Amino acid sequence: MAITQVGYRPSYTWRSIIAARDLLRSGCRWRIGSGHSVDVWKDPWIPRAPSLRLLTPNVHNLQNLQVSDLIVDSTREWNVELLNSLFWVEDCEVIQQIPLSFSPEPDLLIWHFSSNGLFSVKSAYHLAFLAAYPASSSASRHCSCNMWKAIWKAKVPNKINFDVSVLDNGAAMGLGVVARDSSGACLFWQSIRISRKDPAIIVEALAAREAINLARRHFWQWVILEGDCATLMEKLVADASDQSAISPFIFYFKTIAAELNYVSCSLVLRSSNSVADRLAKLAVNLEGNVSVIPPELNSLVFGDLPVE
Repeated sequence: MAITQVGYRPSYTWRSIIAARDLLRSGCRWRIGSGHSVDVWKDPWIPRAPSLRLLTPNVHNLQNLQVSDLIVDSTREWNVELLNSLFWVEDCEVIQQIPLSFSPEPDLLIWHFSSNGLFSVKSAYHLAFLAAYPASSSASRHCSCNMWKAIWKAKVPNKINFDVSVLDNGAAMGLGVVARDSSGACLFWQSIRISRKDPAIIVEALAAREAINLARRHFWQWVILEGDCATLMEKLVADASDQSAISPFIFYFKTIAAELNYVSCSLVLRSSNSVADRLAKLAVNLEGNVSVIPPELNSLVFGDLPVE
């Protein structure tokens, strides 16, 4: 999505979306690989909230200094002597705690406020509250952050969960997909039976394909996709091209995702993916596509939503 300005007399919702865009920027930082893509003074790369940037001012007026300039190439270690000569002690201590790989890797922009580096609405909601009420950290469940509430009410983004299950003692596979808006209301569900035994990772990739296709068919431009297969979710967000058996599915997924304004892929626990899991297990008797959740799943619908 192109960067845009607020404009003349913008609507409340549009002003909120622009504010949320700035919030997303404030929560992202660079994970250091080679360091060649990261400007020492301008970019967020320090794993220390809230600024994610250096505290030290550029008193030496060193322009175009890259993080790679702070690393000893031969040993892939931080140049401690150089760090101490350029930065305050507070910054030096944090920088030396940043791990470096043995071989240079691409620098990666990640979401700082989650353990896996992936964006989540729950962590962004919490960050919005802290930005609005920096003196209060214990009342986030009851915050009245008008900006983030407007985004929530605008149903941006929708959430799509997907999962698979083995059926008929391994003779078939079940695939379950459920889409909901930010309030938890069911928008669409799928329960599909596949009458052959493919490796689980391939069926998981099929489920991810169905999930992204669902967003495309319904013209949902902002979506969060959640699955509980760690291997698949890592491949969906990886920058490098995939060479495994599911590479065609990964390529297709990323191609469709690139057509949308915003796609976030998050790994969740099986216990937090219960509706999609049950839909996959019920594919024997419940195959179909509808917008009303089956009665037998009513008690689970809100079970895997984040607590607000």
